[in-house]
This record gives sequence, C-alpha cells and structure tokens, in this order.
Amino acid sequence: MRRWWEVSNSLLLSETCKFKLNPTEEQKKILKELFSTYRSMVEECLKSAISMNITSRKRLHESIYGELRRKFRDYPSHYIYTAITVALGMYKSYRRLSRKRSNIKPPSIEWLKAVLLDDTHLFWFNWGSLKIATHKGHLIILFRLHEHAEKFKDWQVKGSRLVKDGDEYYLHVTFKKVVEEEEHEGLLGIDVNEKSIDLAVIKPDKVRFVKIDISETKYIRDRYFKKRQSIQRKTRGGSKS
Repeated sequence: MRRWWEVSNSLLLSETCKFKLNPTEEQKKILKELFSTYRSMVEECLKSAISMNITSRKRLHESIYGELRRKFRDYPSHYIYTAITVALGMYKSYRRLSRKRSNIKPPSIEWLKAVLLDDTHLFWFNWGSLKIATHKGHLIILFRLHEHAEKFKDWQVKGSRLVKDGDEYYLHVTFKKVVEEEEHEGLLGIDVNEKSIDLAVIKPDKVRFVKIDISETKYIRDRYFKKRQSIQRKTRGGSKS
C-alpha cells in the first residue's frame, strides 16, 4: 500500500513491505503466547469501549490501563498502548458502519491476527533480523530479504505489525521517505469509455493522443459473471443423484 502526504514543498511517501520471519521453535512458542495475550488485551479494551461508549483514547486509557498493567505485568506496557489503539479503531469503525446499516454485528477479536508494534519501544528493525520486546525479554528473529525490499534501503521505518497466518509469522513494515515535488508542464486528459481509454497528452511543444483498446474486457467480465451464477446455482441446489 502506498500513500502520499504533502510536507511543505515536498511529499512524504509511505509504503508497506512484508517479510516472512524464521523463528526458532522456542521463539514460536513465545510468539504464540504473545499473540494470545495481546488478543486478551484488545478484547478487554474493546469491551470497555463498547460498554461505556468510549471513542476518546484518553478516556479509554484512564478506564482500562491500570487494570491491564496489573493483569499483564510481565509484558511491556506499550503493548497495552497499541491494544487501546486497535480496540478504538475497531469500535469507531463499527459506529460508522452502524449509522449506515442496521444489521452490523458488534466488533469482536475473532479474526484478529496482528500485533501492532510501537516503532520506538517494541521493535527494532535491521536488514535481515527483527529485535522485539516480549514477556521473555528481547528476541532476535531472522528473516530473509527479498528483491522488492531493496528499494527501501534508504527509507526510514515508520511503524510495523506482527502478523500470524496459520503457523507462519510475518513482519509488515511501513517505510517512509520524503521526496521533492517536481513541477511538470502540460496536461493529461483521460476519457474512459466502454470499449476504450482515450488519453490526450498536451505539452507546450506537442500534443499526443493515445487510444487503449479494452473492448474485450466487457465480454471477459460477462463470461465470468455467468460462470459464477452457474456455480452458485449448483452449490445452492446441492448435487443431484
């Protein structure tokens, strides 16, 4: 995912890169315990937010932090901070959706598969290894660099998530980079039609027209639509003997 923010005359580019971690068996055990505890933290925060209708980070922190700190005293306190952030995001999203539709179910942690990490307190990123704070001290977990990651060598680390997918663990790192905004002369006109995309590239010294044929797209979409309908009818009706 890539995002842009304007910073004075520059632009801040933000992009996330995924790394597959290679923890040892002992580290996997610790990570499993960490995920289980983090889910409990988020669940407690979410229950508190829902029961007291809290949307303020300050209020939720005041209502739940002390209790969670006593309950999970072996874990770094910043896990509680990020659990509050996750729970608030879930509850605010539920409130927004429930205003538009009446059949929205209350949020739950059933599908929570990520631990939000604080970039200055919970993890330290190195090229080829992750250092993470846990209830068993700091772990250094190795991972293999891939070709796509090379583009981020001169970027800054903005934040991270630890993600569990089955028995595998991944690190999703968000990098940021400030780039200078460039001034360009000319205009680009885009006209999207059913059978084509027409471009007009207008520069001070020349004008160029480009036509991209997409006429086959409609027929491909229709074929797959009919195939889905056929499959759905068969699955709804069950197999006939």
